Amino acid sequence: MSDYLEARIRKPKRFRLTPLHRGRSKSRTPIVIGFDTESEKARPFLLQFSFPDEPIENTLLVPVSARGKHAALRLFLRVLHEHCWKRKFEYLVYGFHLAYEWTQLFGDFD
Repeated sequence: MSDYLEARIRKPKRFRLTPLHRGRSKSRTPIVIGFDTESEKARPFLLQFSFPDEPIENTLLVPVSARGKHAALRLFLRVLHEHCWKRKFEYLVYGFHLAYEWTQLFGDFD
């Protein structure tokens, strides 16, 4: 296991959220949630969720402690289920490097 489990990997400023807000529905307020995985030997061991208007210290760090098929995907969906339930918002989940994040969430599908 990695020794930087609790370290926050800082994202470059080029990851701006303004383009994600353009052209959205005016009836529901968009909430943009940043998502990232940390992995070791091609296995995710930590999911990170950044919520709007929250300081970096409040980044939600969720260790992937379960093993087996689809463990990271199940954990990802559980966290979204717990935090994205208000109908008055439109939740947008932004993967910092989406092509890689897909391999971490869906990589163990046949």
